[in-house]
Amino acid sequence: MPKAGVNKCICPNCGRNFSRKNQIHSCELFSIRDHHLQKGTSFSIQNYNQFISLFQKFGPISIEPLKNIIAIKKNSQFCFIQIQKKALKIIFRLYTFLSSPHFKDMSQQDQMHYYQFKIQKMNEIDEELTGWMHQAYMEN
Repeated sequence: MPKAGVNKCICPNCGRNFSRKNQIHSCELFSIRDHHLQKGTSFSIQNYNQFISLFQKFGPISIEPLKNIIAIKKNSQFCFIQIQKKALKIIFRLYTFLSSPHFKDMSQQDQMHYYQFKIQKMNEIDEELTGWMHQAYMEN
């Protein structure tokens, strides 16, 4: 399990916070409104807003709009969102192994399990998904 009160390292160029020193990253951030939301429809934008409000109920988060994804972060990045025309592509990570037909893809890197799925309908943001997102938030 992750350590509480992770020490943060700040990139002197872009000001992003990281839990590890010398974290490899791109300093370039993109506008959510002018870059990411332009890729979606009113439907996927509404799903994005609902999905972000879900995390905000758990506690403080940072939203980092990178070139191809929007990263959600507590102490470290734990969820990645890609806005598509008719869906949101979601990737999240947990220490716990889950099995569900909802997942389009799963992978493991070291101790972390990465899960991918798409939200295509508003009612897919259900109790099960909320539970996974809360667990990802708490673990990271």
